[in-house]
Amino acid sequence: MYLRMAAIDIDGTLLDAEGRIPESAFRTFSQLASREIYVVIATGRGKESTLQALEENDHDPAQEGFPHALVVDDRIFLLDKEKREYVPCFEWNEAVEAFHQSHLKEVQEIIGKILARYEEAESVAEVNMSIGDVQNAKEAQRFALNYIEKAELSLLTVDRNRDYLSFRDSRLGKGNCLSWLSKELGVEKSNILTIGNSQNDESMLDGDHNFVPACPGNADPEIQQLVKKEGGKVADASYGEGVVEILEELMLETLERA
Repeated sequence: MYLRMAAIDIDGTLLDAEGRIPESAFRTFSQLASREIYVVIATGRGKESTLQALEENDHDPAQEGFPHALVVDDRIFLLDKEKREYVPCFEWNEAVEAFHQSHLKEVQEIIGKILARYEEAESVAEVNMSIGDVQNAKEAQRFALNYIEKAELSLLTVDRNRDYLSFRDSRLGKGNCLSWLSKELGVEKSNILTIGNSQNDESMLDGDHNFVPACPGNADPEIQQLVKKEGGKVADASYGEGVVEILEELMLETLERA
């Protein structure tokens, strides 16, 4: 592929189990930026939590000039290098907020039922929840999806990242966010690499948007199978080192095509 944008998940992809990002990842991102290739973080985290994870790994986006954009909890922010801050894409973000508010009552009802089923479950930021155990999270997701189907809430769905559930409008998700961002930045979808590790990354890995998928070696087995099915790369290395492995290979391929 001819790489023009790399969209990368954080938890379980860039970040290892101890919350560390290898220095080699930031060096690689710098190389991408120097070649005018967009670096995008695509995560279910919020904006502040995302920036905190980068700062805890000694990376200052405003100083370094990348990531160029954040796709966080379905919202999109672009880095304004002159202001040295991330500014919201108001048109998209306001629509997202309207979607969330339109489903809020139903989502909180489902969350309440799940909280009653699992002692360690916790509600997070109105439309998200932590279950405390991956297997219980899978069961809770099935329960929620079954409830949504029976209630005929066709525009509502729920994603899972390990033991964390996120309720959202089915018209959102990382794939749709990146599709909108690709138009905003003028990048062909076939020139966009997406890297993730878990179920909540599926919408940017499943081929529906014509992105090129990849995952680190520690990705969930289902995600590895999906990436292979779509002709993408499964790295040998895990977490951030796996991300570097993928990016270095595709950078070389891009330079050879230039």
